[in-house]
Amino acid sequence: MIRAGLVAALLCLSGCGSWEAVRDQQAQRYVGHPVDRMYAEWGAPYNQAPLSGGGYFYQFAVIKAIYRCEADAWTNSSGVVTQIQVGGQNGCLTE
Repeated sequence: MIRAGLVAALLCLSGCGSWEAVRDQQAQRYVGHPVDRMYAEWGAPYNQAPLSGGGYFYQFAVIKAIYRCEADAWTNSSGVVTQIQVGGQNGCLTE
């Protein structure tokens, strides 16, 4: 019983670390660049909303193989990505 719990905890920790690496990679690719780069690689966002400071919040999704991968992006008033959050199914972890 304890062994099964340890295995489950290790699997969770390894998955969490992988998502951190993906988030960091996506941040390097998009933060500081115009949101147009995300449009080119992710397609049109399925949702967008204006922010009080003049920027926008965008939600993108793409299917990789059979997995739904998602990215939320925040931009400043100039349309430059300032923050990104990625998520989805574990199949999204592969590039």
